[in-house]
Amino acid sequence: MLPRLALAACALLLGAPAHAGPPPGRAAPAANGTGRATFRLGAHLHSLPLTHQEVKAGAGGMTRVTVEYADDQGNQLQLTFGARAKGVVPDTQITGVVARSRAAGAARAAVGQTRCGLTLEALSDQQVSGRATCRPMFALDGRTPAHDLADLEFSVRPRRN
Repeated sequence: MLPRLALAACALLLGAPAHAGPPPGRAAPAANGTGRATFRLGAHLHSLPLTHQEVKAGAGGMTRVTVEYADDQGNQLQLTFGARAKGVVPDTQITGVVARSRAAGAARAAVGQTRCGLTLEALSDQQVSGRATCRPMFALDGRTPAHDLADLEFSVRPRRN
């Protein structure tokens, strides 16, 4: 039991997504909303469907957003941040950026080093959308340089019950 907990803790510290996408060749799970993300990782352009989202209003007007996108080829993107309104999101409010590409490898943002320039075009319980370019990005070890995440455009419309 302890080794599993240690592995889970390492995965969290390394920025592994909470809801990892499917392994290559498997269909992505049904999403709890609709949306798409397009981005470049290195020279490789990706367009991924939404696989999971959480948009939660919190104390002090802060909205917490986690969006995950994946395809059946093993390409994935996870973005987690907090924001009060549309417009520029300070890098200190971006708590997770992880991209995986079969062609370009994996990259994640590093606290205090990566600048994302995240700008939200919409932020509500009905829709979240924005743009960003994150550089420099690092391998999952947090030290080795990796391809930058460029030209990110994302959108999500949560499914309401």
